[in-house]
Amino acid sequence: MKEEKKKNMARQGKTNHMTGKKGLQSWHNITGLKPRKKGEWKPSKETKLKMSRSKLGKSISSKGKPRYSTRGANHYNWKGGVSREYDRVRGKLEWKMWREKVFIRDDYACQKCGKTGCELHPHHLIQVKDLIGKDEGMIYEVDNGITLCKECHRKIHRKRG
Repeated sequence: MKEEKKKNMARQGKTNHMTGKKGLQSWHNITGLKPRKKGEWKPSKETKLKMSRSKLGKSISSKGKPRYSTRGANHYNWKGGVSREYDRVRGKLEWKMWREKVFIRDDYACQKCGKTGCELHPHHLIQVKDLIGKDEGMIYEVDNGITLCKECHRKIHRKRG
């Protein structure tokens, strides 16, 4: 590029040396190669053979195999099998009856914001995890429950943890 043209471009605020050139100046115009679309390239039989030979003797992925080292009591987040206890408690007919009684008592309305006609959740005032194994009868007490909408229930558990 001539010096005079460069000065002219600088006066106009243009600093790109490619300005004024025709055609797209990118790697595929320079090299003559075009970018491939996903799935466009298909390896030849020779290439497939080379690829399969390169994998010989290497261990197969452990995908789909159980990892015994991080299961159950060996997992860092293990809390003594509480999940199974929750499932046992929530699977009972008493749970469903308690839930319905709490909704009826609260007239199917959120007790925090007053919403009706939305997704409602029954919430234990004394948490279930604190009652399991100690006072399981209290889990199904209507006085230990309150009706909350999904948003209010989420907010309470964010605060409480």
